[in-house]
Amino acid sequence: MDINADIPATGDALVFSANQWAELEGATGWLTGAVVDYHSPCSVTPDRPCHIVGKLVALNELLFPSRMQLQEIPGTRGLLALGSMNDSVPSMAEPPNLRLRQSTSLMRRLLKHHKCISTLYVGPLHFQQYMSLICDALPYSRLKKLRLLCVDRLMSENGCAALSSLTSLEELDCSFISLPPSSFSRYISAEFPAALAALVQASHSLGVLRIEGIIMEEHATKNLLLYLTESGVLEDVTLGRRVVPETCREELAHYLMFAPSLTSFSFEADCENTEIAVLEAAALRRLPDHDHFTYLFLNIPRGNLAVSSALAQYIQSTSVLRKLELDTVMEYIPELEPPDMWWRVIVQSLSKNDSIKELVLYVYKMSDIGVESLADTVKQSTNIRKLAFLDSGTTSVNAFVNRLSVDIMDNHTLLGVLLQGQMHQGCLDASKKVFTIYEATRRNSDLLAAAAAFTKTTELDRRSTAALERIYKLHAELLEDLAELVEVNVAEIGGMAHRHLQRTAGLDEFMRITGVVKERVLCHPRDDGCTQLDDLHEDCWGMVRRYLMLDDVEEVVTHLENL
Repeated sequence: MDINADIPATGDALVFSANQWAELEGATGWLTGAVVDYHSPCSVTPDRPCHIVGKLVALNELLFPSRMQLQEIPGTRGLLALGSMNDSVPSMAEPPNLRLRQSTSLMRRLLKHHKCISTLYVGPLHFQQYMSLICDALPYSRLKKLRLLCVDRLMSENGCAALSSLTSLEELDCSFISLPPSSFSRYISAEFPAALAALVQASHSLGVLRIEGIIMEEHATKNLLLYLTESGVLEDVTLGRRVVPETCREELAHYLMFAPSLTSFSFEADCENTEIAVLEAAALRRLPDHDHFTYLFLNIPRGNLAVSSALAQYIQSTSVLRKLELDTVMEYIPELEPPDMWWRVIVQSLSKNDSIKELVLYVYKMSDIGVESLADTVKQSTNIRKLAFLDSGTTSVNAFVNRLSVDIMDNHTLLGVLLQGQMHQGCLDASKKVFTIYEATRRNSDLLAAAAAFTKTTELDRRSTAALERIYKLHAELLEDLAELVEVNVAEIGGMAHRHLQRTAGLDEFMRITGVVKERVLCHPRDDGCTQLDDLHEDCWGMVRRYLMLDDVEEVVTHLENL
């Protein structure tokens, strides 16, 4: 898909015109027509999320043509992640050029002016298309985590300079992809480690560093290792295959012996006789005992009812399996009657399982009925949190997306989805359905993220408390996931949530946290002597509160400039 048509470019990178802000004037979401407020500055404070947290649907509508998405980060108080979606959405027709330009202009403005965006993931296609935008915006950002997956020859001097300016980073993950005919530039092989050295030297927060796919120049690498040794912050370092030249092994050994803060180190070498020992080993696989069998990957021969029936029986009976990965293998089998019976028994077993959290499926030329039944099962499930549907053909993903998008907003427990395949539908129709699916999972994961912040402060925070209330009262299935996020025992999370919510149970407490009153409810006496709100005794208010949620009271957003 060429989404760069009719846009000026230098090489493969987009060039952004001087009137890009003018293109945002009057920009609206292409689904709802919602007006996007891009003028208001970032309003995040230590105690309050930025106002754009409440506008993610409209913002994501405008970002979708460039295949980017904003999401709230679990365990934070309103911090956001901006990430590429290209590798997790099916291929679709290219969007209109104006929509693409508006989308990329908004992306640049968000990165440049919103410090609430603390995480950025840029995939290889986005790095190629938006390199100039990224390099321009990064020095102004307040990123804590940056993940780059980029084509090696496209990393420029400006890109290296932008990296070295990110002194607020806590985690940096850079993976390079080499594409023929050119190999990694000698200039960048020296410039990149030099930029890293400058970053490590200047940063007081960088704790995680992962580098893959680059062949670094010797002198620059030795200089980098020197600064790594002197860093008192780095705790986790991963250096991929061939990153460190053999001629730098002495400096690497010195780093391992004298790094004051290092707690985790992963290193892969080409040389079998290298004197550098691998400090982390892979965990030993447990015996396939059912009590410990939490992950299963299986190739399922298409049409083999005996194999699929055995698998279905296991899926129905297990209570410990957490991740299931299935690859439907092409194999000559006499035609069954009905032909999809082998698949139907698997789908039926999934509907009866309540332990599987992650489902990964590789399909090829599956019937519409087969994938539609799977979509229905996923929508109705309350235990599946992550779904990957990977179609190597050209038909199944259409039927799956069409069915999954219908009423997907009624599902409140699916937290992430990955869809791959070629959709043969019009751009608007396909985009609308895919966007609806991804917005549903974004809404669900953001609810969980907001609720997880309730342990971060002793003060009552409306947003996190409202999210916690919604999970506790309406979506209790997510309490286990919440316990994992806040790192407490599953048996304890219900009690913790109940005690926290009791602080909003009373009339005055409820009205204070929703901003209706500052202290307590006081009503002017009525001439007819009828009961007023402040006349309700505790039991009566308790009956009202049973049906009243914090989110039922509209929140008024106040911008900092109006305070």
